[in-house]
Amino acid sequence: MDFGYLNNCLKKTAYSKRPFSILDPAERDAFAFVMEILLLETGARQSWEQWQDQQFAALVSHALKRSKFWKARVNVATPTLKNLNYLPILTRKDLARQVSSEGALLTKADKIGISKNSSSGSSGTPVSFFVSAVNGRYNAVRAITQDILEQQNLRENRVKIGSATSTQAAGKKSYFKVSKSKSWLGPLSNVFEHGITKKI
Repeated sequence: MDFGYLNNCLKKTAYSKRPFSILDPAERDAFAFVMEILLLETGARQSWEQWQDQQFAALVSHALKRSKFWKARVNVATPTLKNLNYLPILTRKDLARQVSSEGALLTKADKIGISKNSSSGSSGTPVSFFVSAVNGRYNAVRAITQDILEQQNLRENRVKIGSATSTQAAGKKSYFKVSKSKSWLGPLSNVFEHGITKKI
């Protein structure tokens, strides 16, 4: 993989001032995470399939320990992606029941942030669920990794268009908001020159 194009957008102050360091800790951790995802995206199929199976097994194990709902649903001794068809389909009604009866399966003791989210999908009927900070971090870094894989120009400005939440639009005939973000690369914005992101 050719990373030469990244040299063109390195900031003059990209590297650490600290002795025996190339990047500062936050920047190094962020770049390491990008590299891990690059390994997944470009690595050998057998390697990432095994990783997926291990992650899936850990997720199911966590759900079985924390949830009566999932304990009643999972009836395979060793769940893997290959026997995924033995897990029953989760309907919107099932999800709503689990969320209302048990809530999030992460607690304060796990020291992982959670937030409640909702989506109507294509049905138009909103359903609530919980999202962990780990998921948000992965999605953000995955987007940066995709830009690197596609050798996108990080200096270009970006526009993202989304829809207002029901809370934002409540009682209003129309709702419109624009916000700008100067640091969509997170800690890597200290390493690479980049454009701004406008969210509409």
